[in-house]
Amino acid sequence: MEREEDSMDPMLYGASLVTQSLVSVINTSRNIKNQQELAKKNQQLQLMLESNRENFQREMFEKSVWLQKEITRLGHEYRLLEQEQNFDSLTKQAEWQYFLQQCWPLIVPPFVVRREALVKGTSQFSEDWLEGNDTRVALRVLVTKSTSDIYRKYVEDIVNEGLYQFINKNYSQQSGQPVIFYGGGWKSTHEGGGAANENLYYALKGLPTLIISPKVVHETLYFNVAFWGFGNDSIYQDKLFSIPFKKAIVDNRLDEGYYLNFAEELQAYFNYIVGWIADMYYFIEYNSAPILPRIIGDQLNDSRFEGLKDYLMSQYKELYKLILDSSNPHNCFTRLKKEKTCFLPELCLQFGESVGVLVDREWLRKSINDSLKYWGELRGLEGSGEYSLDDLRPYFTKNDLAYIEQLKGCYRLIEDYAAVDCLNSISNNLSCPQISCASNSSKEVKKKVVSNEKVCDSGEMTGNGEEDIFNLTTAKDSYSGGNAVSKKDVFSI
Repeated sequence: MEREEDSMDPMLYGASLVTQSLVSVINTSRNIKNQQELAKKNQQLQLMLESNRENFQREMFEKSVWLQKEITRLGHEYRLLEQEQNFDSLTKQAEWQYFLQQCWPLIVPPFVVRREALVKGTSQFSEDWLEGNDTRVALRVLVTKSTSDIYRKYVEDIVNEGLYQFINKNYSQQSGQPVIFYGGGWKSTHEGGGAANENLYYALKGLPTLIISPKVVHETLYFNVAFWGFGNDSIYQDKLFSIPFKKAIVDNRLDEGYYLNFAEELQAYFNYIVGWIADMYYFIEYNSAPILPRIIGDQLNDSRFEGLKDYLMSQYKELYKLILDSSNPHNCFTRLKKEKTCFLPELCLQFGESVGVLVDREWLRKSINDSLKYWGELRGLEGSGEYSLDDLRPYFTKNDLAYIEQLKGCYRLIEDYAAVDCLNSISNNLSCPQISCASNSSKEVKKKVVSNEKVCDSGEMTGNGEEDIFNLTTAKDSYSGGNAVSKKDVFSI
């Protein structure tokens, strides 16, 4: 090594030393500069962290202050709300106590009226029945006290007792179409009327209720009604009809015999109006066929009730037209009709059988034709017209034997024994095991339709809705001969 250095040119050796020194100086300078920049960045980072820390602490402090203020504000508002609710609760309690003591017109308290036991229905045409859960809310009926001393002395008790017996016999809670009559349930300080009806509606809103108010003005007896809960949330009040109520005097004394006869005749109107409204309510809500025509039988053949018979016949026909009539598809009851789609064939027959004593054979035949049409449509038969028994013969199955028996009963009512013989032939053929079935059974179709939202969908109302059933008209017929009562189409739509 020493020999190599000794052999090198002194100038070259010196230049090498200078170069090494310069490189060392440059590297040292770079290192110092890098360290200074690193220290500067570190200082900046520390300053930034300190600033962020201060900003974070300031922000957290501000949020903490805001949160404390908000907690204080909410606590104050909660105390005010609690005080207001406590005050409202006390006010409502006082209001309710005042209402019960001063305004509630019945001896029976409202919570007892509302908590009347539900009853099991007997209709086989509802979705609840298919599930074994057909419970019903009973119709409540009240008759207010009259302001006439003569009416109250000679007529009122007789009519109320007769109505109680009529309801207890035909519309008891075991009947499946219950009506609860609160006879004599008014407090001595209340006589009924518009104000009392509003008070009852306040406490019993939504509960199907009918109030009949006989009111004597001069020598006329007016029958005012109020009702709610028939698919309608609002109360409806109007006059049904009016009857001359003269002051009968014989030998300077009131003729008690006249008033007894008057009460007997008047009893029928009370009974039949309550029965009609009950039939309408249970048919719309629970698919139950009317029972009043079967109850009254031939009683309406009495000439004294000719006007009442015409009135009831028109109302039952109107109810059928609005819900079951196959030729009237576009009406305000489209939704109700769709809800009953799977039960329409049987409903048409049952409705026709029920009102057969009031209507003519032509109308009964229409109900049969409507039933057959609905029965065919449920099985997907094409065509928009009526179906004959021959058209439907291939589609009957053993499970339709009950429906066939219903058809026979209706055809017998109109004395169409050729149709009865045809149905006997169909039922006899179905009794043979080798006969094949061309369609699903009635029960299967019903269950299928009940579960099919497209078929049993609630649909859209094309008119003014269910509330239209409560629009009473003002048409009246004159009273004649002291026997016939003026009529009013109570439920004309």
